[in-house]
Amino acid sequence: MSGGTHTASFVLAGRVGAYVTDPVRLVKALRGNPLTNGDEDQPTRRNFLCVGGDKGGDFTKLGVIYFNSTNKAHFQALVVYQGDDKFETMKLLHEGVLTFQGDSLASPHIFTILQALLDEGAFLTGDWPFLAACLALKGAASNYPCPICLVPKQHLGKLSTPRDPWSQSAVQHAGTIAGANLLSVRADYIVPTPLHVFLGIGDRIIDKVLVPTFTKETIAAAIAAVKSKHAPGFGGLSDIYGLNGAELTRFIKTEVITKLISSTPSLSNEQRARLKTLHLYLRCLERFILKSAYWHPEEVFIFDELCTNIVQHWAGVTEDHLFPKLHMLLHCAQFASRWHFLGKASEAPIEATHPEINRLYNFNHCNKANDPATRIQRSLSDHVYRSATRTALGDITNLVALPPARRHSA
Repeated sequence: MSGGTHTASFVLAGRVGAYVTDPVRLVKALRGNPLTNGDEDQPTRRNFLCVGGDKGGDFTKLGVIYFNSTNKAHFQALVVYQGDDKFETMKLLHEGVLTFQGDSLASPHIFTILQALLDEGAFLTGDWPFLAACLALKGAASNYPCPICLVPKQHLGKLSTPRDPWSQSAVQHAGTIAGANLLSVRADYIVPTPLHVFLGIGDRIIDKVLVPTFTKETIAAAIAAVKSKHAPGFGGLSDIYGLNGAELTRFIKTEVITKLISSTPSLSNEQRARLKTLHLYLRCLERFILKSAYWHPEEVFIFDELCTNIVQHWAGVTEDHLFPKLHMLLHCAQFASRWHFLGKASEAPIEATHPEINRLYNFNHCNKANDPATRIQRSLSDHVYRSATRTALGDITNLVALPPARRHSA
């Protein structure tokens, strides 16, 4: 009997979690054949895979992004636990709290399995805090904030020497946390958070330019018009702090900035020019940064010019200083130039998984409110089963899956 879709619960720092007991076999089935690089500069497209994770709601998820038969990206959580995605918390997963079975039996912890995938050519993706935690870095507020290069915070408008996780140089370890990193990967295999770069730039334009130019109430009304309608607890932090990807796209495509300009005759010519430039920036970023297909060489060139232009003229157009996500935009152009894709490897599928698992935990299995360990285990089991049923790869049918209806939650 295979453990490919079996799950079990565990306790981490007094909080519950759940995990797939044989993640090696499950990942093998989801991706088809083993990753083969051949030319290491061009990973095999059919076996495209990312290692990633993030905190959403009360739970942090670690897992992989894979592609089904229609080439659509999905995130498969392998470990889900209550708590944050900080280095100190994730490091506790090293301490033998997970007992693997089958093909994963020899793996002492989940990071051994994820590291093996990275060594075979997978990419590392997630938001900035997650990347920093995996690489044992202090994060975006440190003197050396970038997880990809060694740029100091005073020079965010430039790229610097790539980080080398295997280097013994003190310079290469600038901004690191004491202790071994959880994962090691070449700098050019780190996906530069394209979704969060897009959101960060959009929210910055709204907060630093639109709100001061117009009234706070006017911008609040414009944002309310594009916000998605979620059941309580399903929209994530964007419900409180800003726009999510779909909402920012709607904000751009409904020409909100253009309408604001037209409805405010008191604007000076300089203000109008600045606002039109920022609207153009957003339109171009929306077109390129989350593009899921592979890029043509001319698209790579245009995007590189766009990113350079935005960073060079940011201070003059917005009267705002450079900030870490603007620096990461330069890495987005660098990554697209290196691999000819960007959005295809973004953290978006991870973000899309948060509502699914939150819904399973908060509604489908709420009858187990007094047994949170079973509750989160059943939620992960349902998530695994849904991945199995939507993945049209031959090996997945050989896995022992849980019953479709999950009647135990009724």
